[in-house]
Amino acid sequence: MGYPLNTALRRYGWLRATTRRPVVRNAASLFGSTVVTSFLGFVFWLLAARFFSPAAVGLASAIQAASQLLAYVCIFGLGTLVIAELAESKHAARQLIMTTAVVTCVSGFLAGVAVGLVLRHLSADLRPGLTGTLRLAVFAGLSAATTTALLLDDASIGLLRGDIQFRRNTIFAVTKLALLAALGLAWSALGGMAILAACLIGLALSLVAVARPLVAATEPGPWRPALGPLVAKRRLIYSHHWLNISVIAPRQLLPVLVAAIISPAANAGFYAASLVVGFVNVIPSQLSTAMFALKPGDEDALREEVRETMKICVMVACLSAPFFIITSRFILEIFRHSYVDAAPAMAVLGFTTLPSAVKSYYVNIARVRRQMRRAATITSLAALVEVGATVGGAVLDGLTGVALGLLCAYLVETVWLGPPVAKMLLPQRVSGLHAKKRGHWW
Repeated sequence: MGYPLNTALRRYGWLRATTRRPVVRNAASLFGSTVVTSFLGFVFWLLAARFFSPAAVGLASAIQAASQLLAYVCIFGLGTLVIAELAESKHAARQLIMTTAVVTCVSGFLAGVAVGLVLRHLSADLRPGLTGTLRLAVFAGLSAATTTALLLDDASIGLLRGDIQFRRNTIFAVTKLALLAALGLAWSALGGMAILAACLIGLALSLVAVARPLVAATEPGPWRPALGPLVAKRRLIYSHHWLNISVIAPRQLLPVLVAAIISPAANAGFYAASLVVGFVNVIPSQLSTAMFALKPGDEDALREEVRETMKICVMVACLSAPFFIITSRFILEIFRHSYVDAAPAMAVLGFTTLPSAVKSYYVNIARVRRQMRRAATITSLAALVEVGATVGGAVLDGLTGVALGLLCAYLVETVWLGPPVAKMLLPQRVSGLHAKKRGHWW
């Protein structure tokens, strides 16, 4: 009896010590927001599936994904720059936050108008959701509001006030859910427009709600935007931006590609499957993102955090694959019976947790080491592999082919991006010998 008890106590002690680590606590704050927004997001799309047709839901989810991708493009790497700048010094935080927020909001809106016009003419499937001044304005507004929200969330993390981004995300999730219920009951004929309008109004209200907490969290100083300091850091901003886009673009393009190649109705089920699996896959992503707050060049701290947090990722990955194999049909049935067609794809996506974790750790190790450009070159090539595999899978075998193509791309990336992550997991002396023999190609 004593041995199993001592073993259990040691394991509990490791888990307790790990959860007290700063990186894990910061990631827990991010994950808390994800828990709330993902659960309420699950209910949001569940209601949408009940109120509106699969074609309307698929169209709205594709347009929303396009606006999110545009937001990540228009943030220009300023989000991760703000985290880094505030981690080093919180002096002049107000001016930095205001400047970057204005730049991202304006660029998001203008790009939304331009891209909306292009999509309206290029894609017959997306055209119904972008035709007319009102629909185009909603798309552009979504792009601008999402870009600003991403920036303010990153600023909250940089200020070590994860509770602020938690509050904003919670308000957004609750508000858009209430608005969808009201619009679905009163004007179900609006279709996908009601879904997008609920998201836009919810985003706007959440931004207003965090204005006062951000003021209280920053030191007194001017709010007037100043573009000079940003221009001086343009090379660093470009490096952040390139790396961010190369990682995020394939994921945000996925619903758009599925809707365009297969159909908006098929995308409704696939989007629901991706939403649920993404709730699990975000855990390693947030654990690795929280490492970005480490002091640049601190290899000892980096190695220790990677080794401890990767244990959590492996545990999550071991549970996620069998869980989604068993429950995929049941989960999708909750949304809508027709969504069950995406169940095999959802089961396949359950195997992507560990490969996606390797990629996330590779990216954020490069951030801590200030090797963004080198990493961006590699992840850009990896993005092309993901998109190519997704398109090929969609053409050959529909939704299941999309999932299989994505999994194969992730496995290729694991072999490609894995060495620097594996080096962090090896004992320091062993990894040093390997580095001398093979060289730091990464």
